[in-house]
Parts: sequence; structure tokens; C-alpha cells
Amino acid sequence: MFTCRDQAVGLVVVGMMLVLSSCDTNPAAEDAAPSTSASPPPTSVSSPATSAVVPAPVSVQQFCGDKVPASLKQRQVVAPDGTSLNTAWVGSGSTVAVLLHQTDGNGLCGFLFYAEFLARHGVRVALVDLCNYGQSSCGNRLTDDPAAQVKLVTDAARADGSRRIALVGASMGGSLVLTAAHATNPDAIVDLSGPAQFGSSDIKTDARRVSMPALFAFSDEDRADLTAVRQQLENMPTEQKLFLTYDSGHGYELLRNVGSGDFTPLATKVANWVKHQS
Repeated sequence: MFTCRDQAVGLVVVGMMLVLSSCDTNPAAEDAAPSTSASPPPTSVSSPATSAVVPAPVSVQQFCGDKVPASLKQRQVVAPDGTSLNTAWVGSGSTVAVLLHQTDGNGLCGFLFYAEFLARHGVRVALVDLCNYGQSSCGNRLTDDPAAQVKLVTDAARADGSRRIALVGASMGGSLVLTAAHATNPDAIVDLSGPAQFGSSDIKTDARRVSMPALFAFSDEDRADLTAVRQQLENMPTEQKLFLTYDSGHGYELLRNVGSGDFTPLATKVANWVKHQS
């Protein structure tokens, strides 16, 4: 159990006072649950050229080893260079949340618990195995360009008719949300414990790309990253930014209590942010 430590910060942007709302309580959650699969034909979206033999992934349920929503659909998003991102989709509606996982939890498996939560709140969810994780098979160019990986998924969502897209990332995925913001042009982003520097992500560079509503959540366990990211708020062009801090929890753990398995108030706040920033 933890309590919120920081009060929301007020920022003046373009002559407008934005008062960030007060913090929630209680984080915690582990990697999560899985899902069944029904694989539609691969979706082809742009990228380089060359070809590769892509091994067929097993079902999400078999790979993640847990019970999953019957409505979850597994789908390969394929680029011309042979890159095949393994994705899973659940829920319906014109708002899509693309969930970017952290390094543990077996790729997209780690975020399955929250995908089902968002689906119950009227959001269509796309989970993705980033290159070098889970069951995605990536060519060299895409492996070295995580923002392009995310764009393959957002392009697929828009091709399906989605009218609003939000990127939600935990830990590594939180850093990637900021790196991919410019290339994917989402309507909102959420960073849960994203390190200030991770791979090709660097908050000092990425902050300038944040022109859309952005929610950040960190705990004192990640004090150095918390401080580094918060210091860059003033360099973000967006007029809507919400920065929340907690006593404990990292990434997924901020959304679900490890001990009880209950969702935290932040889980609902993120769902609302995905749908309409509140």
C-alpha cells in the first residue's frame, strides 16, 4: 500500500494555466494474463524491402500460458522487409490504445491484464511484441527503429478505421512512447515509469516531440528517472501534461496491486486519459 507523495504541478503554457490534478493512490501489478487467438490474414504496412521466412507464432494463450478473453484476436502486422510484428487485439470502438510492454513479462503477455480492463471501459486495445521480445520476427532495420515498429501498429489501427489513438507504455515501453510520439502522431500518450534514457530513447531529445496530451506516473523507487523526466516538462510543447508520483511501484505495478490483484485508481485515470484526457 502506498500513498501519493507529490501534489500535481501547475504549468503555465502559452499564457494558459494548466493545473495538473492531484495524485491517485496505490500502485502494483505484475505481468499479466494471456489470450486466445484467431489470426486474421497478415496486414501489410510500409517499410523497407527484402524478404524473410517468418515463423508462425503459436497462440497467445499457449505462449503466455494463462486464460485469455475469448474475443482476443491474434494478428501479424507485416512490413515489406519481412518484419512481422506479433500483435493481439481485444475490445471494440473507434478509440485504440496501443500498449507497449516492459522488458519482463514475455512481451505482450505482461500487459494482457490491463488490455482486458481497457476493453471493459470501451477501448479497443492493440498489444504488440516489440522486436527481440515475444514472437515478433524483425529485420535489421526495424529492430534498430522502435518508433517504426510502433508506427506499423498505429498505421494498422488507422487502416481499420480508428479515429483516436493513444500510446500507453510501461518502463521500456514508457520511454518508447515518447520516442514514437512524433512518428505516430497519437491523440494522447501515457508513460508509466519510463527510464529517462533507454536504448535509442532519451528524454532530453524526446521531450520536444511531445505535442499531444501526456500523462506521466512514477514512484520514488525510480527517483532518478522521475526527476529527469519531470525536469523536461517545460520543454514539451503540449498544453496538457499530468505528472503523478507514488511511494512505490514500477511500470505495470502502478496499475494493479500485486498483493490483492485489484486495479489501482491510476488504472481508471489512464483509461479516461486514453479516451478523452481527464
